[in-house]
Amino acid sequence: MVQFNKIFCLLLFIGCSLSVDAEGSVISIEIEDAVAVDNKEITMNLDILINSTTRTQLQNVPTKGYLEVYSILGSKVTSKNLQNCLGGCELELPKGLYILKAGRVTQKIIVR
Repeated sequence: MVQFNKIFCLLLFIGCSLSVDAEGSVISIEIEDAVAVDNKEITMNLDILINSTTRTQLQNVPTKGYLEVYSILGSKVTSKNLQNCLGGCELELPKGLYILKAGRVTQKIIVR
């Protein structure tokens, strides 16, 4: 009985449907096509030039989406489309503390 429970749990785990006819003599098992789709994003290293003087780099930045710049108080200062910034982009920012965010990558910067 323990083996049957293990097999039954395994079949449910992999996405199978189990059916038994009215007499209990025929068991049919249908296995669904379970294909794991790899949702890896295409990433790049993004070189950012700030006020034509300061250079920083963000690694593993997605190629789609936006580079968003937030002030230290949390308000959005500007954003750039990453499809237009393949490899690098320039930002003009006044002095202060900022947070750069692109996809899941964030970095704090100080502009002097």
